[in-house]
Amino acid sequence: MSQDASQRNKTPQQWAFVKYDALGRSIMTGNYIYKETSADAAIVPDRSKREWLQSYSDTLKIIWEKRNVNDILTGYTNKSIPRLTLM
Repeated sequence: MSQDASQRNKTPQQWAFVKYDALGRSIMTGNYIYKETSADAAIVPDRSKREWLQSYSDTLKIIWEKRNVNDILTGYTNKSIPRLTLM
């Protein structure tokens, strides 16, 4: 996940993400909206949100998606961070 200044200055903040399959191929990209956050326009940004996301992702055992023929929307599982609600 990554965040630029424009995404950090939104309420709630947004993070760009890329999900991969087991072979390292990009299978999904998008913006993750981090609820309960507010804009941070400081010269030196608050790192606590990034550090929390990093520590959370470090605890996960699943880091990529697998093919799922039963998922007609994406064709993949939804196990790695961020876990998405697709519309």
